[in-house]
Amino acid sequence: MNTHEVSDDLLKLPTPKIILSGKVDLDMRMHAFRSLVYLTSKGSPDVEIVIESAGGDIGYGLDIYDAIRLYKGRKTGIVISKAASMAAIILQSCDRRLCSLHANILVHNGSVSIDHDILSDDLALASFKLQKQRTVSLLHLILSVRTGKTIPEIADICKQDRWATSQEALSLGLIDEII
Repeated sequence: MNTHEVSDDLLKLPTPKIILSGKVDLDMRMHAFRSLVYLTSKGSPDVEIVIESAGGDIGYGLDIYDAIRLYKGRKTGIVISKAASMAAIILQSCDRRLCSLHANILVHNGSVSIDHDILSDDLALASFKLQKQRTVSLLHLILSVRTGKTIPEIADICKQDRWATSQEALSLGLIDEII
């Protein structure tokens, strides 16, 4: 089974697992959606969300975040190797957040892409800057709610743009337990 297929094999595991590996993109979004819809049709059992990702698209990442958050079963996020950028935000949608001992987590002020041809238009540039600030504020809010830190504290952590070890992630409140 490739990582983007959904089948009854999910239910043969003691706890169904959804593996989110690679870039946060449309394929990952569709895999997460299909898996969650399938599990919902089977009564919304508790699920483990296994994350190994260097991040990716903010929009698709927020779609995945919302879909996991709204899933009725208990969600346990497990970081293997790394959860960077949007992958670290997706982790926050889980009820319980675990991290392997040697994994790393990166939270930072994500980048929002734009067509550079429209940057010459002052109105388009102002709109882009406003949208970027709203997006960064939303990411900070998500992290603040889950970590218990204030938004200014989260903004300072994100400005550092550095990888946190599992122990540092635990002290920052990005995870609940090291496994």
